[in-house]
Amino acid sequence: MAEYESVEQAAQRHQEYPPLDNDLSAHDFQRRRVRSSVQFVRAGDRMLEVACNTGYVRSYCPQASEIHGIDINPKLVEVAATRLTSAQVALAEAIPFPDKSFDIVNVSGLLEQVFDPDPIMRECARVSRRSVVGNTTHEAGCWGKHRTERHQWQSRSYSESEIRAVLEKIGRIAVLGTVDINSNPPEPQCWFFHVLVDSSTAAGGGK
Repeated sequence: MAEYESVEQAAQRHQEYPPLDNDLSAHDFQRRRVRSSVQFVRAGDRMLEVACNTGYVRSYCPQASEIHGIDINPKLVEVAATRLTSAQVALAEAIPFPDKSFDIVNVSGLLEQVFDPDPIMRECARVSRRSVVGNTTHEAGCWGKHRTERHQWQSRSYSESEIRAVLEKIGRIAVLGTVDINSNPPEPQCWFFHVLVDSSTAAGGGK
């Protein structure tokens, strides 16, 4: 993953991305990673899950919430459509919803897979009325910079200054924390975040 990929190249490659249900069943860390971002979802919220995979996030959100999803992988979307309110094939860089369609947008496990996260975050902020939440890899973790060049899917990881720089472009950071491997001392593996959307920064043409 040392070379730069275009959005189109990355989308084509990720059409083979695997389902993550087995990882969630086998690893407590992965379940805590998912919960780290969806803890901000309220009962009654309308949420968009960007890179929704199989729609597994449904079981981690309040039952009264309405969850929609997009993903680039048609096979995963087919499964997600049986779990979520709706699911469709779409690029995260071109979310097919009008401005402010959702209370909250979750973008988890995706920012580490692209070379330029800014177009994705602008789109997430554009379609959110309240906030953007998510998680992504920590540079000090086992998916850190030392793994990037030989990782099948990952393009990058983030230091604190790098993830803050990405998030501050779309609004005010309400929460920025880490999900750690249970060790002594704890080892951070990923960042989780909650950003209150700045409507002036996120404004854009509806789709």
